Amino acid sequence: MQGPLSSQAYYRNDITENGNLIHHREAAVEISDKTGYVNETPAQEQKDINYRFMEVRTNSPVSSLADGMTQMDELLSYDIVRNSSGVLNENFLRDYDLTLDQMTEFNGDSIWVINYTLNHPDISHTGDFYATAYNGKIYISKSNYAVVKNETWVTASNYSRQGRSFAATGSANLKPVEIHYNFTTTYRKNKNKFTLGFTKATRQNVWLNPKTGNKETIVYQTYLLPSVIETAHPKMLSEREYFVDKPYNKTFWDSFNAMVR
Repeated sequence: MQGPLSSQAYYRNDITENGNLIHHREAAVEISDKTGYVNETPAQEQKDINYRFMEVRTNSPVSSLADGMTQMDELLSYDIVRNSSGVLNENFLRDYDLTLDQMTEFNGDSIWVINYTLNHPDISHTGDFYATAYNGKIYISKSNYAVVKNETWVTASNYSRQGRSFAATGSANLKPVEIHYNFTTTYRKNKNKFTLGFTKATRQNVWLNPKTGNKETIVYQTYLLPSVIETAHPKMLSEREYFVDKPYNKTFWDSFNAMVR
């Protein structure tokens, strides 16, 4: 869908360390996009899409910058239709191996499922500074050529706590052993045009402590589900809220219907 839009969404982020939940955050989020699904540079996309956290519930207080980081930028970048650096960029098509997986149905619509593999992963194609393997499946409607779903699997050689598009700086106490993640986005009709249905991402980072020889496995699970989408009179936000530390509002959460339960 082209044109300005805004939405309210349910957000969730869980982090486990060696199988134990160490962090849980869920929130009601506002998101705005000045242009919608148009072809823009990554820098312009960064300017046009903004968000803020309206209400937050977490299992631990925010005591550091890392505690307050939300990974929202990564979730937004997984919208492969909105992201101009991905497989849908016609300038990059020759960099992928494309094969027809199958013809099937999705939500009652006949679709093509197309496999894609990026030949030489780099940050300009993947948004990941350390990507070493990048492949996925994209689901395209046969009736109107709309993208209705995408699934992507990525392997990387390292990961920065600031996000996948950043290089890790300084000498790290832990060494990367196995870094991989996957993300899924779906799209739904909104007044005969398609908008984001949901985004779900799972990341597993395995690290080695050189001093002890022990391995540490950290799993991140993030989820974004837009609910109310406004196109007639969208509310435009002026910035991104990279860090969140909001008090718990019991009245709000007692009445909130978490849609992904």
